[in-house]
Amino acid sequence: MLSARRAAGLVAASVPAVVVGGSSWYREKHRPELPPHTLRDLSGEVVVVTGATSGIGKAVAGKLAGLGATVVVGSRDQGRGEAARR
Repeated sequence: MLSARRAAGLVAASVPAVVVGGSSWYREKHRPELPPHTLRDLSGEVVVVTGATSGIGKAVAGKLAGLGATVVVGSRDQGRGEAARR
């Protein structure tokens, strides 16, 4: 009985690996050719980012500012908003 459970566990563990491997193969085989992605200069643009005091919002705001955009950060706490500006 124990060996049947181990065998069932082994089969269940290998199924996701096959699905992941199969899906990545399918995606690579059938993916359309896309042009390379480039980020354009955002000088003179104004963007509003909410949630930019931490996490993904902060990273996005930093990237947009790096591309030349004027970033307006919406924040509930003025202290955290000021800290995110640095």
